[in-house]
Amino acid sequence: MTRLNNYARRVEDRNGTPWFEWMVFVDEDKEILEKIQYVEYLLHPTFPNPRKLAYDRESRFALRSAGWGEFTIKAMVHFTDGKTEQVKHSLDFGKKWPEIPPAKAKGKRQLVLRSVATATAIGEMRQGRLQFEIFKVEEGGFSFRLVGTGGAVLTSDEEYETKEMCMEAIDRLKRSILEATIVKNLS
Repeated sequence: MTRLNNYARRVEDRNGTPWFEWMVFVDEDKEILEKIQYVEYLLHPTFPNPRKLAYDRESRFALRSAGWGEFTIKAMVHFTDGKTEQVKHSLDFGKKWPEIPPAKAKGKRQLVLRSVATATAIGEMRQGRLQFEIFKVEEGGFSFRLVGTGGAVLTSDEEYETKEMCMEAIDRLKRSILEATIVKNLS
């Protein structure tokens, strides 16, 4: 049976409730990953558009999201030979996000940007419904989160010394999203 795993990190409190960013992914070796075509995740029914597709083998078919509660994620793994396998994973906020060296974080951030540049994200950005939130990080710097009508879409892996530096990064991300070409619609 194909194994799933997750990472999570607390990003803020909303109305006194802890809010977590999390990522679920296929936890298998390269040989198994090569046999997977895509993964269809089914999130808790309280999520807007709870059915999500992940095609990126390099990210281990990762799906990133955010929320306040743990739940069981159901997934259908679609293999290149046409077979499917149904699996489940209990989202665990206690599984800490690994530290990523700066060189790798930049490549990872680019990968996240590609998954965010869906028809929904581009449409919301062009209609002015995609918002950026700047927040103070515990260590003293600033970071940001991209929020759509369905909630948090992306939280930056970077920390910036000043709000101004953070705003410059947001402007670069806005330009990238507006210039993006839609490859796959994951929503």
